[in-house]
Amino acid sequence: MNKFINKRSLYYEALEGKHPDLSVKKKWIRHESESVNRAVTLYLRDIFTPLTLKFYEFITQISSQTIADMAKQFVVYENVYSDVIFEENAMPFLEGYQSIDTIDTSNSKFEDFANAYKALPEKMRAYYRKLLLHSKSVATLERYGLSDIVSGHYHSYLWSSIDNGIQTTSHAVDTTLVPIGEYGYNLSRTMVLTTNIMAKLTYDFFQKTAVIEDKYQQLIDNETARGREKQQALSQAEQMCHWQNFPVHCEHAQKIYQLQKEQRQLIIKESARFAAPDTFKEAIQSVQAALSSFYAQKVIEDPIAYLRTIISSGVAIQFAKIVPFGYTLPVVRRGRFYPHILQPKRNGLQLNPHFCQKARNLKEDYLKTRVYELDQRNPGFLGFGCPAAIRDKACKKTGIRYMLDCYEHIFKIVYHQNS
Repeated sequence: MNKFINKRSLYYEALEGKHPDLSVKKKWIRHESESVNRAVTLYLRDIFTPLTLKFYEFITQISSQTIADMAKQFVVYENVYSDVIFEENAMPFLEGYQSIDTIDTSNSKFEDFANAYKALPEKMRAYYRKLLLHSKSVATLERYGLSDIVSGHYHSYLWSSIDNGIQTTSHAVDTTLVPIGEYGYNLSRTMVLTTNIMAKLTYDFFQKTAVIEDKYQQLIDNETARGREKQQALSQAEQMCHWQNFPVHCEHAQKIYQLQKEQRQLIIKESARFAAPDTFKEAIQSVQAALSSFYAQKVIEDPIAYLRTIISSGVAIQFAKIVPFGYTLPVVRRGRFYPHILQPKRNGLQLNPHFCQKARNLKEDYLKTRVYELDQRNPGFLGFGCPAAIRDKACKKTGIRYMLDCYEHIFKIVYHQNS
């Protein structure tokens, strides 16, 4: 345990495997890390479920006209999925050293991709390359062997920057990407705008309404992906304080120098971010990614009625409990989906039982190879799933349900505007 952790903090309690809801140690705990992960997961639930309730109250107080006006502020772009862009010979292009025309390929689909890229404004080309580079490094299908599981393929997708092209340090939260499935372009565009509006409103919410108690801060900084990114950036930014300029002579060296300078600026920018709002935006993006999986194929003709049925059936919450962390982002950003993931049942929908079994197997394999043997922890794997999928006794609904209610509220407004 980190010697700098305050022994009176809630984070210390969590790392001891203690939480009020875990007062009795269960006999079924299979690994010493399991109680720690369960405690961490429950504390994260305690932080974010009340926040999502307040966010819903905040959202529903905003006028429909204001939301409709916000939707007009975002620029949405389209492109086709192309695996060629993630191959090694495309790296010089992604890193900004060479043009897209230098990529040697006979793939006809890549030509459509390249044409869409060239049609982007110059500022957005640089932004888009960073998005692709992020997808290559983070959104990998290899982690769980997903290529053999998610056999469905999308052809194209829509993407949009929440801040309209301002360079970001976190494409996981600041860029929305939605595949175009059987419900078509307009539905996917509505989803992009809905997600962007929710993410954009997060800024106002945390400035005006949201309060994170100090006792939770260490937990957020250490046990959320965005918190760990911030800590790493802080460390890197401190090291850069000692960095000195050096003479640059040749043109190639100047280009590398400029790229490194931009990277340093992004790292310093990352160190100034706030982990809690970014974690909140990540939850919004995760909700959208899950919904994209559900909307890949038509189940109910009316997309609004379908969304209402998804929410009322509880399949999104079940989905969040069983899929391993790192599932939704890769499948969406690599253009894949699990065919027939939702099935109609009497008065609602259910997750495909075969998918549920595969998701459980993915988690179990991770436990055997990463946790039990290498002693690596990860909240959600050994806990109860996503913290936002767990009911907090102080709230009537789960965090995911409140987030879905926010989504539905905005979705309806934007959908009718675009119809």
